[in-house]
Formats: sequence, C-alpha cells, structure tokens
Amino acid sequence: MARPDADAWWAALGLPERPSFSDTPAPAEARALADFIAPGISKLLTWISTASLDDMLLLTPPSTIAAENSTFPNPELEQRYSWAVDHFSSTFYSEWETSSLHYAYRWLSDNELPPCSPSLMDARSIDKPLISDEIARRASVREDKPTINLDIIAILVDDMVEYALSLLSKGDCRAAAEVFEFKAERMPYDGTSRNNVGFCLIPVDPSLALGHLRAANEMKFPQPAINIFNQMCCYIALRCPREALALADAMWPTVCKARRSGATLWARESPSNNWELFHTDDVRYSLAELAISTAHDEGCANEESTWRGRLKILTG
Repeated sequence: MARPDADAWWAALGLPERPSFSDTPAPAEARALADFIAPGISKLLTWISTASLDDMLLLTPPSTIAAENSTFPNPELEQRYSWAVDHFSSTFYSEWETSSLHYAYRWLSDNELPPCSPSLMDARSIDKPLISDEIARRASVREDKPTINLDIIAILVDDMVEYALSLLSKGDCRAAAEVFEFKAERMPYDGTSRNNVGFCLIPVDPSLALGHLRAANEMKFPQPAINIFNQMCCYIALRCPREALALADAMWPTVCKARRSGATLWARESPSNNWELFHTDDVRYSLAELAISTAHDEGCANEESTWRGRLKILTG
C-alpha cells in the first residue's frame, strides 16, 4: 500500500496522528501499530459492509465512512467476498467454499453478477463442468457421519419386537405391522424389517404379506428358513398349497444348511383355521413338518414321503 493511501486510511478511520514506523517494523512496533489501529476497527467493519468488492480487493481508501451499520455482518456480502477470494487465490475447486461454487455456477450460467469487474474475473479461466462435479460431490457425500450407538439400537429393536408380539397376541395384526413399517420406511433396504411386516400381515392380508416377504428374501434376509416358512403360510392362506410345497422344495438345500435357530411363527389351527402364534426351537424342523402336513392334506404321497425323509435326516 502506498503511503498516500495509508494516510488516507488513517484519516478515514479517525485515528490519532499516525506514528512513524519503518517499512519492516520490528515485532514490538507491529504490536504498537495494532494498538493504534484498534479504535478504528468498528469503522473498518462498517466500511466492509457497504463497500463494493472492487474497492475491497484494491483496498481503495474511502473519503468518509458512514455511521456504524447495525446490520453487519451481511451474510450475502461475506459470501460474495469469499467467492472473490476463492476465485483469485484458491488453486483447486475442492478448496472453495460451497457458496462460492454456487455463485460461480450461476455466474457461468449468466444468472449472477460477478463480485468485481468482468475484466478482473476473466483473468482466471473457470471450468464449469469441474464446478458442477464438485457441487455434485458435496451434495452426495456426507462429510460428517453421525455416531450410531449400536447398543441403543439393539434395545429399541427388541422393544419393537416385544410390542409387536403383544399386539399380535391380541389379534391386532395391522397395528403390529405398522410398528415395523415405521422402521422399514426409514431403512427401505432392510430385509429384517420387511420380513417382520410380512409376518404380521399373514393372518389378515396374505397377498400383501407375500409381497413384503419376497422383497425381504431379495434383500438377503439373513434367516432364510424363517422367510420361506412365512411365505409358505401365505400360499396356504391364499389356498395355493402346491405353490407352498414347490417353494419349500426349491429352497430346502439353502434352508437345511442354515444354522439352527428359534423363532415365533404362525400355525393354522384345526378345525377353526384361525392363525395362532407358537414358538419353535428349530425353524427348519417346523418348515419340514409344515411341508409334511401340507403334502398329506393334498394327497401327495410321494412328496410327503420325501419330506419325512428330510425331517429324519435333520433330526439325525
């Protein structure tokens, strides 16, 4: 900054008589200079809030500075100033403020005025495709991932299951399904949630339940025996027992290799045909028993025999 400009700034800020310092002041002199300037900071901020970006970039001293502006800081002015700084001083677009990228994109699309004279802006070439790529990258990547407390989530899931089972025991199947639909809507690719929704709907809407259960299977629901058993129940409720047997036969190689696990399942009681909940210690065993009873009811002696053989192997 030339000395006349420095003198003009000193006068505009209303500072006392300017002290004399060397062109390269010692640290102690620099601290003294900062103390001299401190009283004029509020006026300087007022000037920043009203000056053009051209004046700010060139540090053009004003003849006078208006009374303090109570609206400072001005977010839009700050963003436009940041845009100018990024435009002229940042090498990579990844270093730019997000607001600077947005301003630049709009400017390149003829929808925004530049922060300073166009001739100055043209001194640097800006690549619009690269600007677009950086905007898209930031929009699609979460920089700060929230910390997830898995213990709390596990407790909440257990509570959901217990609550849903209590509703099912009272016969309120749709309300139970809604408990899991809440989770399924927020985790659309969670096979467990979709399987649970389908399970709850088996007694009241087996067709809709089957859709959820098939989706859960496609999402690689980790317990195939439970999912296939539930789908079989849907086919039986829809009076399509042969489809239930065909599904069980096709999936048995996968089911029989699954580890033994217990679960709460549906069973159709005779002679009322009402669906009742029951607990099994081995879903594979219960699936084979369901296939045996279904084959027997359909008069499929060969299939019944096949399933009895599979059950015998399973029980060892």
